[in-house]
Amino acid sequence: MTLAHINSFTTDNPAKLSRELSDFEDRVSKELDNVRASSVPVPLVSKYLAAQPIGIVSVQPDQQLSVDTSRADSTVILPALSPKNFGRSFRVIKPSAANVIQFVCQDPAVLCNAAAFPVVVAAGPYIFYCDALGYYR
Repeated sequence: MTLAHINSFTTDNPAKLSRELSDFEDRVSKELDNVRASSVPVPLVSKYLAAQPIGIVSVQPDQQLSVDTSRADSTVILPALSPKNFGRSFRVIKPSAANVIQFVCQDPAVLCNAAAFPVVVAAGPYIFYCDALGYYR
């Protein structure tokens, strides 16, 4: 954060001091907006249409993947556990109630919520996170 003129206020002129403080507040607000924008990941939006015979797609960290299962079932592969992915979101949206999505991990020993990965039928968002113990949602 780069805030210029932090200590250069005119204290002997109230009107000028009021303008300087207002400008300072505007600069602080702008800098905080920049910090928020640069520190919060924006999901990369992707779409996938499941089709036979191959309905397999992988989801990446901080990605919002829409998987259209109106024509066929699909399998969504989550990456193997890695410290660089801990706490990051893996978002999958199922816009259609037709067919199913089977979630799996590249590493077959990894569990989701200490159980097998889900098979989902209902339309809606499915958000996964991971840590050293596995995936959870």
